[in-house]
Amino acid sequence: MAKGTSMIGLERFANRSIGVATQHGKERVIGPALMNAIPLAGVQVIPDVDTDRFGAFSGEVERALDPFAACIAKAKHGAEVSGMDLVIASEGSFGPYPLAPFISCDEELLVLYGARGDKVFFKRHVSLETVSAVRHALHGRR
Repeated sequence: MAKGTSMIGLERFANRSIGVATQHGKERVIGPALMNAIPLAGVQVIPDVDTDRFGAFSGEVERALDPFAACIAKAKHGAEVSGMDLVIASEGSFGPYPLAPFISCDEELLVLYGARGDKVFFKRHVSLETVSAVRHALHGRR
């Protein structure tokens, strides 16, 4: 468990496995972080999950839901496909910074869905550190 992390409330996850609803290898980042912070039995990617059906970051599939609703839908879809009772999903988006709409920001969401009790836990991170295609073009990077 991470240094300074409190166990209060985390015991509900002890010795349980979490599925990661992703098609894009996010389990490689999410899994170790979860295992370090929560006393889990394991983290596994959910095979045959189609998270892109809720919208693709590349824009190939338009997102019909807002980012938070899309993230919840991904996690619930992962639970349905896998039969697992704990599933985590992520969703990222770029858009205007809420406090200063003329500035771009990156918003990353993580949703942990507990099928037992239909509970949703989430973490939101907003960053002004964005990388855009225009910035790369100006600096000769792709």
